[in-house]
Amino acid sequence: MSFLFAPVGGGSRIVSLWEMLRFYADMFVEVINGLNLVETMLGKPEIFLRNKSMVDHYAGKVNELREHLEETNLKLSAKKASELYYAMIGGNNNPEAYGIVIKQYSAELRSRIADELEGRVFYYVSEHVELLSNDLPFGEAVDDAFPSARYDIAEAGRCLALRRSTACVVHLMRLLEASLASLADALSIQMTTENWNTILNDIENEIRSRNKTTHGEAWKNKDEPFFAEAATHFRFIKNAWRNHAAHGRVKYTDEEAQEIYDSVRSFMRHLSERLSEEGQSS
Repeated sequence: MSFLFAPVGGGSRIVSLWEMLRFYADMFVEVINGLNLVETMLGKPEIFLRNKSMVDHYAGKVNELREHLEETNLKLSAKKASELYYAMIGGNNNPEAYGIVIKQYSAELRSRIADELEGRVFYYVSEHVELLSNDLPFGEAVDDAFPSARYDIAEAGRCLALRRSTACVVHLMRLLEASLASLADALSIQMTTENWNTILNDIENEIRSRNKTTHGEAWKNKDEPFFAEAATHFRFIKNAWRNHAAHGRVKYTDEEAQEIYDSVRSFMRHLSERLSEEGQSS
């Protein structure tokens, strides 16, 4: 699957590459129009042949097309473009035969391009285009704090842009594992399971066991609110989204995925202010 990222129309849809080129490939259009003109002028090939600068100009355009066809891996079309290019610059002592060959190669090139392109589809994206190439959509602070979540953060963004909404939510739930582990570690809790309910029970019990007497004024005024809020948010995420996404119970719409994406991004940014995989910050 190849992808075209272009803000055209509304929403996203699958189109054939041939359809796409009608709108986007100025070079293709220019060359095809040039070939049309060449074929018309070849009605009197002896006149066309006498104008060497014109022949060289259109031959050069065909060669540019050949290069683009090779880059696009349209090998058969590129081969035919090469044949047309060399036929054009090679000249011919027989103008009539020259005209026949050029017209034939030109028609074959046009047909070959259409045939090869019809078998390809491009997915164009009109929203969140930047997420397709942004490896740090949650920001550098989150990336620095939770490097193991980097893959899922980037993939969640790409899935959102490509409207793979359920996949987006699954990646969001996966990337939260790193921050949950950091939260447990900051409270000196050894994680012996991947079960969120068990982990959150341990975290909440630890928070309740601490007080100003055992952990000082800073705990009561600064740390407890942060950890309690984080634990509550994780509990909400578990019940509202993670359990359902992990067990394949629901499918998410684009709007739901967007809301969850925004919520998780905001939460991860908040956590990165105090937590990291390397240890708690002040």
